[in-house]
Amino acid sequence: MTKIEIPLDIPDVEIESVAINSEGDIVITVKSTVEGTRCHKCGRKITKLHCHDREITLRHSSILALCSDLYEGYINAAKEVFGANVMVVVDRFHIAKLYRNGLDELRKKELSKEEYKKLKGAMWILRKDIEELTREDLEVLKWLFKCSPILELAYKLCNELTDIFEGDYSKSEAKRKINRWTERVIKSGLSCFNSFLSILDNWLDEIANYFINRQTSGFVEGFNNKIKVIKRRCYGIFNVRPLFQRIHLEGYSLFA
Repeated sequence: MTKIEIPLDIPDVEIESVAINSEGDIVITVKSTVEGTRCHKCGRKITKLHCHDREITLRHSSILALCSDLYEGYINAAKEVFGANVMVVVDRFHIAKLYRNGLDELRKKELSKEEYKKLKGAMWILRKDIEELTREDLEVLKWLFKCSPILELAYKLCNELTDIFEGDYSKSEAKRKINRWTERVIKSGLSCFNSFLSILDNWLDEIANYFINRQTSGFVEGFNNKIKVIKRRCYGIFNVRPLFQRIHLEGYSLFA
């Protein structure tokens, strides 16, 4: 899923609706949020709407960034439309999923089924933020790392990388920290992160673009999942109108 950000750069207005006309143009209806102003024709002070002005055609500013996962099809298509110089930001949550996959794979290799059955919910505990761990969770981790010290090392490395993404760093600082993290992984001798290290070699600059404005495709991913849920609720309904009504009621009136 790809997110493309286009700022309107219009002060003191809010969007009422967005539609596509028969010619394929995007029509955006906006209203002023200013409480009280003066008429630009007669100069008298007005405090409420008393007429509609003429329609105007706006040209949006250039694309700020393209937030995407690592699927090159999306990225190449966007570059064809918006130009090869558009800034690509690899979504940080897709990156987190990739390096945590390495930890999951190591967990499966290190523990037998019999050992793993003794650890209730160990997989989810490993994925939790450290601040959210309960006393029971810490006890499970303690026993888990006693069985597999190498898993504890991989767990700490995952959390170190997460801390980098949570930190307030510039792009250049973040790249240096990620490179030092890579060196620590290589020195550790762990092989569970090998595929992720290859991704860093090829995409580090695009990954580090996140630290410029901290843009993610989180909204688009959430919206896409919400639409899928609404579609399942509307299963068997042949009229599409209730579908868009439900989208509107869920708070996505801009897209309904």
